[in-house]
Amino acid sequence: MCVCLEHEEDVYLSTLVDYAYVSDLVVLSSHRGQGYGTALLQKAEEFARQRGMTMLKIQVLVKNQQATSVYLHAGFRPYELALLKPLE
Repeated sequence: MCVCLEHEEDVYLSTLVDYAYVSDLVVLSSHRGQGYGTALLQKAEEFARQRGMTMLKIQVLVKNQQATSVYLHAGFRPYELALLKPLE
């Protein structure tokens, strides 16, 4: 897991000013469903709070419903929407 700290000076249409971003949270498939993801998220939140961050941000692929469920259960709420268009 990697947690990055961000501060946005010029906030454009955003409520994020001082936030931590979880850029990679990976649990081996053989260990999923055992609480490791939740524990890592709790550590990330603790890390962010200790450094004065006001928000914790994470991104997930739409198809990764298991991770999405973990994040929603941990208190995350939808914030952004990214759209892709294949160029053929």
